[in-house]
Amino acid sequence: MPNHQQFEAHNITPLIIQHAADAPFYWSQRGHMAYSPVLGLEKLAHFDNLLSAHLDGLTEAGEEAWPLVLKNVRRRPRNGESFTAWVLALQSGNAAYLNELWPLLKTHPDTTMRGLISALAWMEQDQALPWLETWLASNAHPELQLIALRSYSLHRITPAMEIAPFFNSDHASLRAAACTLVGYLRHRASAPYLQALCKDEEPEVRQAAALALYWLGDEASKQTVASQLWQALLLRTQDAANKKALAHQLAWEKCVHLARHFGHALTIGQIDWQQVAPLLPPRLLFTILAHHGDPATVPLLLAYLDQAEHARLAAWAIGLITGIDIAASGLSQAAPEEKEEKDPHKVPVSDPDFQLPWPNPSKLRAWWQAVQTRMLGKGKLLLGQSAEDEEHCLAVLAHGNQTARFAAAVQFALAHPGNPFMETRAPTSRQRVWLATFGEFTQHETLPTYQISTIVETWAAEIPQLDALKEK
Repeated sequence: MPNHQQFEAHNITPLIIQHAADAPFYWSQRGHMAYSPVLGLEKLAHFDNLLSAHLDGLTEAGEEAWPLVLKNVRRRPRNGESFTAWVLALQSGNAAYLNELWPLLKTHPDTTMRGLISALAWMEQDQALPWLETWLASNAHPELQLIALRSYSLHRITPAMEIAPFFNSDHASLRAAACTLVGYLRHRASAPYLQALCKDEEPEVRQAAALALYWLGDEASKQTVASQLWQALLLRTQDAANKKALAHQLAWEKCVHLARHFGHALTIGQIDWQQVAPLLPPRLLFTILAHHGDPATVPLLLAYLDQAEHARLAAWAIGLITGIDIAASGLSQAAPEEKEEKDPHKVPVSDPDFQLPWPNPSKLRAWWQAVQTRMLGKGKLLLGQSAEDEEHCLAVLAHGNQTARFAAAVQFALAHPGNPFMETRAPTSRQRVWLATFGEFTQHETLPTYQISTIVETWAAEIPQLDALKEK
């Protein structure tokens, strides 16, 4: 007859296996929604709670959980599994765990390092700092220094150690990471270093230096910033095009990340979009224009509505600029019928825009004709209002979707040069603390959920054509 301990172990192990499998899954799901066009802070908090529950289960299981977690990351050396393993290893402080993970990081840096950095960013500052301080001082291990610099950036913490020496490092990744850190922290004294590194021999360093100068609001470097980011975008796009499978996906994510920042960094009228558009993949162009926020680019986006592979993302870009919710405003339509795939061996392609509504091209174009005079010449817009309106940006940060929240964080940071740039991918508990310091009104229980439809209702009262469009 089995004893009590055997019975308990028999029943607990399947639960630990479930925790070890689900933690990477929810980390991955949370990562996918970091810039979601439809989900916001509350949904992100929901994923945070689920992820925390599985991590807590593994932590409670202690030594019994480690072999399962280690087996998962060895079998599938990907960032989700890496994140889970490193959280357990770092929180336990067990040197044996760290020694078992380190070879995996060295062998698969492209697919596991982000997991470690994410683990450090997930941990509370008092837990992460001892690791960051030790690793930043590890001159013999530039990989650890790189991880520390990137983690400091995500926590928005200024290291106790001097950052300047990293600008002269022999390792391009360290020079780039140092640029990113001082940019996010808005360290204006670093501007001369950044200006020099805009001429660095390595493209990743030039890109990071240009972005950091943008974050510092360095007026004298605006033209340099735009030029460097444009060149970096072309190089990254070509790099992604030459890769396949997971390598292509990771390279493409870097392109989109740069495109968001590039859109914000450009001043209105700085680029002739009709000339630039053919040089970029359409999806990248839509991302740039959406974050650029110039209503004068809406006609360019409207031209893509008749192309099924581009229609939804182009309409999304129009929405981020103008604030129009095409589904709530009756400007959408049913999805077109899919053509039956004749080749049974062809692997189906996942739909990257499955969350977005299908626009009705004729209705959306008619809507733009009705409202364009209200928007043209109003400068940079975010959801139909001035991107420089601080109260509007705070409302979007508190209640908007993740894409809009990122854009609002950029604009709010630019308006407050002394503040770090808010990280909208951070754990939601940390984000709520930041929001509470930004504005008292974000804590009001009576503040309604920030919906784009409220803007639409205002337009409907003043522009009768909008109601007519809904009925067609």
